[in-house]
Amino acid sequence: MAVGAGDRVVGWKAGCGCGWRSSRTYDRDRFPSVSGVAPAEVEGSATGTGAFSEWRFHLFAAVPELVVADTVNVVLRSAPNRLTNPLLAAVVAVAREHGATWPLLADAAGVTLREAKWAWAPPRVDPVQAVRRRRAGHRRAAHGAAPAHRRRDGPAAGSGPAIAPAR
Repeated sequence: MAVGAGDRVVGWKAGCGCGWRSSRTYDRDRFPSVSGVAPAEVEGSATGTGAFSEWRFHLFAAVPELVVADTVNVVLRSAPNRLTNPLLAAVVAVAREHGATWPLLADAAGVTLREAKWAWAPPRVDPVQAVRRRRAGHRRAAHGAAPAHRRRDGPAAGSGPAIAPAR
């Protein structure tokens, strides 16, 4: 906002075009300015602090997929495979908690919707199958057989790669 010749500036607040205003006021007494323009330490875009950091926090809360786009474009610019990057997976999980949809996240990360869901969606668990597996494990244990995940002779058939013990 432009400062006119007759305007008296007493301080500054961060704001957004959506109508949001910061609760913090940067008083001119504490941050002096001869021209009435916010000093660099208040404005903060060069350092990522001040009013800029407050606005950015608001923006990421209002549009959570922007955090994903920033992570991809700034932090992981030269990373070989975004889909398996744990940092991006964590950022996507937080963005999902804040309401970002899969199509928006996929677009922000520069991947397809299918790739995004494959890489970052939590695995689906069928509750009926989970109960059946648990019961089957208890039946084996009750009859003296160890459940497949506790056997020393290797995994049960079809439960993953068989790894032979080193001798």
